[in-house]
Amino acid sequence: MIKKIIAYSICISIMISINYSCKKKPFEEISRNFYMGATPYPPDYTDRGDALVYNFINTNCDLIAHHFDDGVPWEEALNNTIYPQVIIDESNKRISKSHVSKVYLSLAPLTSSRNKIAGYWSKTVVDSVKNKWKNKEINDSLVVRAYFNYCCYMIDKFNPNYFNYAIECNSKEWTAEDFNKFLDFCSKIYPQLKQHYPTLPIFVSYVITQDAIVLERAKKINQYSDYISVSTYPYVSVGSFAYGPTDVGSIPSDWFSKFRDIDASKPFSIAETGYIAEDLNLSEYGITKIGKPEWQADYVQFLFETCNKYNAEFVNWFCPYDYDNGYNTLQAIGAAFPLFKEWKDTGLYDGNGLERPSLKVWDKWYKAKKNN
Repeated sequence: MIKKIIAYSICISIMISINYSCKKKPFEEISRNFYMGATPYPPDYTDRGDALVYNFINTNCDLIAHHFDDGVPWEEALNNTIYPQVIIDESNKRISKSHVSKVYLSLAPLTSSRNKIAGYWSKTVVDSVKNKWKNKEINDSLVVRAYFNYCCYMIDKFNPNYFNYAIECNSKEWTAEDFNKFLDFCSKIYPQLKQHYPTLPIFVSYVITQDAIVLERAKKINQYSDYISVSTYPYVSVGSFAYGPTDVGSIPSDWFSKFRDIDASKPFSIAETGYIAEDLNLSEYGITKIGKPEWQADYVQFLFETCNKYNAEFVNWFCPYDYDNGYNTLQAIGAAFPLFKEWKDTGLYDGNGLERPSLKVWDKWYKAKKNN
């Protein structure tokens, strides 16, 4: 009798195992529809920090995301004169260090608040020149001309496969009047860029939050964008601000679809994203979030499944490495600010350079067959 029970148990176990194997294909058999990329944001502002992040991109990505959010060289761009050395040096460094097949370039005509004209990108320009441009409206004819020239300079420099001319431009912080001025800016810039670069995908990126107005503003901007491209860090917005969990189950089911459905006929992409693997303390803004490495890994899996579902063109992870050391460096020179902590612990590697579980998920998808 005992032998029969043992034999029966073994039989049931084998059947369960076979059934599970049939339902769940080996991960390696999964293919992906999208390019995988990251920004070269370093863990620290050192040669070693640069070496680490470019090595990750050159070996674990097929796209590099050149994200420039430091302002615009307004006067130089307007007059087509020599650009500030900081721009020349940064551009040349990026081009020399990256060796991937696809390039995504994104620029920002707006400040980090995304509702005002961008500052002046230069270490030497005098205050009177800075203020002259700071006080201009975004749709001023000189602003439009200078920004168009700046876009052309950077496009010609980087020869991108994809170009984003306005990072996260659907902010809820716009006043209705200023947003209409931005729409006017888009109506002038976008056609010029399309005429100058007819085969280059030219678009803007939309930030995803739970505020209805950001979706409505994205719908209005959509006519001036070739792609539906989103910027998303769901851990900030989902759940309660105070000690809110960031497990993937807390992300609303329509988080991506409500933006993708703005125009399903246009290509979809993830301009930038990331997810915390450690607790986030932004008490200055009333935000404290619980982060765990396994939740971050779950998000990477969820992200890539979503990209396949919507046949995304590409996805960019913003920070491959935690930048604890970089943040400490800024603190030491008095240049750190609280909001800078928001993305500090979103790396696939932690602050000590150790691999997180999310990296294994990333690598499995990267090694999966890329559909043409």
